[in-house]
Amino acid sequence: MADVFISYAREDKDFLGHLCDALAEFNLDTWVDSEDIIPSDKWWEAVQAGIAGSDNFVFVISPYSAHSEACFNEAAYADQIHKRMLPVVYCNIDDDADLPHLHATLRERHWIFMRGEDDFNEAFQKLIDAINTDLPYIK
Repeated sequence: MADVFISYAREDKDFLGHLCDALAEFNLDTWVDSEDIIPSDKWWEAVQAGIAGSDNFVFVISPYSAHSEACFNEAAYADQIHKRMLPVVYCNIDDDADLPHLHATLRERHWIFMRGEDDFNEAFQKLIDAINTDLPYIK
């Protein structure tokens, strides 16, 4: 079981590496398709198992992920099985061109901003706090 499943667009792979490294420093196990799907495996079944077996679903928001069918399907599946959704903004998206393509569950949640102009460490701490917060208990 992984602590965090990360949904991302291939074009955002540099940020993905930075995020995974930061999560590893907190001893959090991540599930990422490029590392956790075995060659010749049925990729969608492997992704579903990765989502189901993770405690948290982090969605890296960018114009690329907003228009990715695979990212949309991952978010839809995570929502369907009631995973904790943690949207992380890596790149600004256009409200008219990109936002409508994001799954509704991502649009309605509070986003964590990790763009180039944001303080990564401060934003990352917000992500760690969200991962470690028992939201139903607090409510």
